[in-house]
Amino acid sequence: MLPHVGYNAAMAFRRNRRPRPRGDRETGASPPQDAPAHVVAVLREGGRVFVRAPYAERFIREAKALPAKLRGKWDGEAKAWDFPAEAESAVLAICRDVYGDDGVTADLVTLRLTWRNEGHSWQAPFYVHGRVVARAFGRRTGAKLGEGVRVVAGGFDSGGTFRDWETVVRKGTVALVANIPRHEAEAIVAEQRHSSMPHAEIAGAPA
Repeated sequence: MLPHVGYNAAMAFRRNRRPRPRGDRETGASPPQDAPAHVVAVLREGGRVFVRAPYAERFIREAKALPAKLRGKWDGEAKAWDFPAEAESAVLAICRDVYGDDGVTADLVTLRLTWRNEGHSWQAPFYVHGRVVARAFGRRTGAKLGEGVRVVAGGFDSGGTFRDWETVVRKGTVALVANIPRHEAEAIVAEQRHSSMPHAEIAGAPA
């Protein structure tokens, strides 16, 4: 029996994995600065389009909102979203909107977040652009950083009570969140109207 499409896609993703840009070992030169750092991988296999991307609730919501004949499904073996070929243009548009990346072109920046006051998120993570910045799992679990997040000052922790636990961010915490679409980062910076929100600024292109 022939392996199913998801199996073929999983194998193809491994074959087509992009190598990370490396510097010249002999001269010590740095990798090219214009080499795109993609967060989305797109594969066309067996009349289907597979998309691998970081978890984002908005991507899932928008993918499920497509017309029924274009709707995708999660393929656990390929670890990717599986769409019919006819959905490609719509899916890539969603990728560009959500991730700033469609697997070919990427316009991503790093967002610098500064919490000027201590913050508490009741039984939930701290989010930015629908992505987890830090998340606790209980009163004494500590807090786990989200993908692409680096803390340069202060930190996150857990707190509260056994029943009413919280994710806690310390006053003065500064975190860098990589791979935010530029248009989303600019909107976040422009909409800083609430004192409870961290101060946000664009720190530059992700390393």
